[in-house]
Amino acid sequence: MKKTFKIIFAAFIVFAGMLASNQVMATDGYFSCGYGTQSKGMGGVGIAWYKNSLINGNPAGLVSLGKQYSFSVGLFNPNREYTVSGNPSMMPGTFGLLPGTVKSDSKMFVIPSIGANWMLNDKSSFSIALFGNGGMNTDYPPTTFPDGSKMGTFGSNGDTGVNLMQMFLGVSYSRNIAKNHSLGITGLIAYQMFEAKGLGAFAPFSSAPDKLTDNGMDKATGFGFKLGYMGKLAKGLTLGASYQTMLYMSEFDDYAGLFAEQGDFNIPSTWTIGLAYEINEDWAVMADFKRINYTDVASVSNPMDPMALLLHF
Repeated sequence: MKKTFKIIFAAFIVFAGMLASNQVMATDGYFSCGYGTQSKGMGGVGIAWYKNSLINGNPAGLVSLGKQYSFSVGLFNPNREYTVSGNPSMMPGTFGLLPGTVKSDSKMFVIPSIGANWMLNDKSSFSIALFGNGGMNTDYPPTTFPDGSKMGTFGSNGDTGVNLMQMFLGVSYSRNIAKNHSLGITGLIAYQMFEAKGLGAFAPFSSAPDKLTDNGMDKATGFGFKLGYMGKLAKGLTLGASYQTMLYMSEFDDYAGLFAEQGDFNIPSTWTIGLAYEINEDWAVMADFKRINYTDVASVSNPMDPMALLLHF
């Protein structure tokens, strides 16, 4: 009877997940769905699964992980392109993009991660993890004409695109607070780099046109922390939850004319809650709900005013 109930319960969760998920995303915005090989293989789900806790997972699960070391390398292959149909209208308020298809030259990215967890005693653990985020940069080459002249996407002479790379160092402490219940905290240090090329056509709209594009690679550092909880609600059923604060970053001074608030590009806060049900030693089903608060970062969420664009033409 118990085995039959487990099978029915698992089938219900899988079916509910199919109804709730209308599409599958390769990334969570400009973040990876998961970090580390095991988490990536599960599509990033597992906030209530302690085995996924080492690389940017739920810090509360680390105390159940035991002594462990991890190293992984991910290969990310996004193929980006855009297609323009018809000749430019050249009407006021429009950009005269050339007809045709242009493919980004940046197609293969190597994203590593490394982590280690040590037990301080039978009730607490300490861990360090280093992981990267990136692979979404674009590099669109210019169109070459028969006479040898070139024109980029927005009228520049060279490549057009942006490049954002991020690296995170997490130092975590996890502790059992009661039988089958634990808490964890991670201190996060972030380092990010950004570059933009070929965006000179947008200079009339910028408050600092000389700090808009083609200024090389700029760098920023910042910090924040993550809190986590993990606990067993019943035999085989675990609840997990975590909250990561906004990571407050130094400004991209060389791109103060591109980003809102004079180059500010903080990393948004995130909260996640989920369940894991272990059917047996070989099978488990999980479901997570995650929210990344992109709206808290003006450089990502500020709306565009079409009337303001028209006033510049």
